[in-house]
Amino acid sequence: MSTLTTLDLSNCNRLVHIENRAFHNSKLTTLNLWNCTALRNIGIGTFKFSVIDQLDLSHCTALETISHDAFEFSPLTTLNLLNCNRLSHIASDAFAWSRLTSLDLTDCTALVEIGNRAFSNSELTTLNLSNCTALERIGESAFENAILTELNLSNCTALRVIGASVFRCSLLTALDLSNCTALENIQYGAFFYSPIHLLDLRFEERTFPLRVGGICFAASPVAELRLLDDDALAPGLYGV
Repeated sequence: MSTLTTLDLSNCNRLVHIENRAFHNSKLTTLNLWNCTALRNIGIGTFKFSVIDQLDLSHCTALETISHDAFEFSPLTTLNLLNCNRLSHIASDAFAWSRLTSLDLTDCTALVEIGNRAFSNSELTTLNLSNCTALERIGESAFENAILTELNLSNCTALRVIGASVFRCSLLTALDLSNCTALENIQYGAFFYSPIHLLDLRFEERTFPLRVGGICFAASPVAELRLLDDDALAPGLYGV
């Protein structure tokens, strides 16, 4: 096993792919991939069970995918994705059980999907997805059991589906879905046993009702629900 703890690969402009499990179980704590402008993919399980806690991927302008299990069970606390404007997929379990506390994906206009369980059981407390105008789906249990307290999804105008159990047993208290004008479905048990009390569902333009699955808010103390009008929702909003 390598004893390498710090690796600087910044400006490696021919680096295209990091292989599956490349740093799996390694002793690497700091990795700099700043301005690796050809890097397209971080492979399956790349940092799983590693001890890496800092990773700079800023200005990796070709990065498209963070693969399945990429950071699962890693102690990663700091991740910089500034100007990764082609990032389209955060795969299932990508950050599950990780220690990542903050992630800013504002204006990641190519991001299409956050996979099932992507941040489940993580220590993420702050996530900004506002103006991710290509985001279509947040997968099942994406934030289940996470300690995320607030999430901004405002102006995610392509968002259609929020998956089943997505915030189940999380610590989410406030969710901004304002102007998510394509939102069609909040699935079964999405907020089950979460402490959410503020949900902003104000839409400026909608031509179809929003459907909300069964027990969506069961055991959740929803105190404030912001709407433009009651007709914006299909019957059975609370799904209790």
